[in-house]
Amino acid sequence: MSTRNAAALAAVWEELDAIVMSLLEVAEMVRNMGRILGTYNVPPVSDGEGDKSASDSDSGPGPPPHPPAAAAAAGGPPMMFPQESAALAELRQQVETMKKGARV
Repeated sequence: MSTRNAAALAAVWEELDAIVMSLLEVAEMVRNMGRILGTYNVPPVSDGEGDKSASDSDSGPGPPPHPPAAAAAAGGPPMMFPQESAALAELRQQVETMKKGARV
């Protein structure tokens, strides 16, 4: 009986290790997405009033900030396109579901 328990525990240990490796792989994919996004040179958000240079306006502090910075400065949530927002919400839900299921 003791040998059977040891073998069962060894199998569980191996499976947990495989799960850890899979989760680390997913985490690295998400990190890489963030790194890739960080390499994009995103132009400033237009305020809809056309492109005004600093010479056109004496009071203009320069181009407006990027969308996330503008939203954060205004106290609102970051702006995202609907498709990206939905994909990230689904990914977050899957992570939360997985966390709840892992508590065994």
